[in-house]
Amino acid sequence: MNEHDRSNVNFIMSLNERQFDEWASDLTDDDIEYAIEIIKLARAELDLEKMLLDTEHEVEDLTLAKQFLQKFTLH
Repeated sequence: MNEHDRSNVNFIMSLNERQFDEWASDLTDDDIEYAIEIIKLARAELDLEKMLLDTEHEVEDLTLAKQFLQKFTLH
């Protein structure tokens, strides 16, 4: 996820219910697809961070994690 995407996720997550409804009312289908994709990517990153924190052993090989995150990358 690049800084632009991260900034957009942070913006979306900062909205209260009223602000979200106002913002969402102006979205196109492409905008909605993009928003969902970056939110899923942010979630996957958080899941990976949690997994790394929960593990007792240092993770040397991140191949599996990278493969998992690839399905959430923007095309």
